[in-house]
Amino acid sequence: MASSTYSKILVTKVFERIFLQDVHPPLWKMNCIAVSPNGRLLFIAARSRIYVYQLNPVLGFLLSLTPFKILEQTDSEVNQIRTGYCGPDAVLISVDMEALVTVYFCDDLLRNPVTFSNNINPAEDNSTWSCAVSETSPLIAVGSNSHILTTWNLRTGSKVVLSGHQHNVPAVDITPCGRFIASASIDKSLRVWDTETGETIRRCLPSLNWGWGVRCVSLSSVKRVPNEESILQCVSPQEHRVSAFDYVYRMMQRHREAQDEEDEGDQMQDDEEEAELELEQEEDEEEEEQEEAEEEEEEE
Repeated sequence: MASSTYSKILVTKVFERIFLQDVHPPLWKMNCIAVSPNGRLLFIAARSRIYVYQLNPVLGFLLSLTPFKILEQTDSEVNQIRTGYCGPDAVLISVDMEALVTVYFCDDLLRNPVTFSNNINPAEDNSTWSCAVSETSPLIAVGSNSHILTTWNLRTGSKVVLSGHQHNVPAVDITPCGRFIASASIDKSLRVWDTETGETIRRCLPSLNWGWGVRCVSLSSVKRVPNEESILQCVSPQEHRVSAFDYVYRMMQRHREAQDEEDEGDQMQDDEEEAELELEQEEDEEEEEQEEAEEEEEEE
């Protein structure tokens, strides 16, 4: 399609290589930085603390290199933080090694946070590694090293445990409608869950590597282009989301196949270049032998 049919975005670099004092997060930890929904606060999790910095909401730069507040519930190391709207409230969610789930209120950090324990099975490692919040319902979801997902309704306090993964679940997200949850696991699988039934409605292996990230986006935010399979033509919202999931999966398969073909082409080109080089070396050796033979004849 013509490029004019796509919306253009402007990307502006606001700062680079700014070193924040006293913030020393583990180098191997991911998903430990977040921005409040209104763009005014920057949160950085390092060890057991969450450092809060003020941002210019228009230009995005830091107003100070010193945090104006530090959040800390326990001595346990934070594994992930996430911001979003949960109903009318802008919230920050943190999960840690001791399976503590903490919900802070971005517009009033002095307000007592809401906490939940994700210590479902004391005999297991329940350290919690992922979190997500629903935009349209008072629902949060977390994933743990005990291979399970847990959801809480912040209005009623009700809890639902989702089982199916065979390893740690370091990535989880909730669809904008609040009906489905997507999760990625170290077992390399990606699952889609129905929040009303608690059942897995879709499972695939999109990669041979560990799953570290997953995001759900509304279909209205995705540009549709015509394709021969018409994968996105569906008759119901449920089928629509499942088909979109299949579409992404198939696109990933095609990308891998194209990459394999490109690698094979590169290998064939390397082999041809190597054969040409060997031929040139043989011709050079023959020329040298011929020159030596001519020199010997002249000497005789």
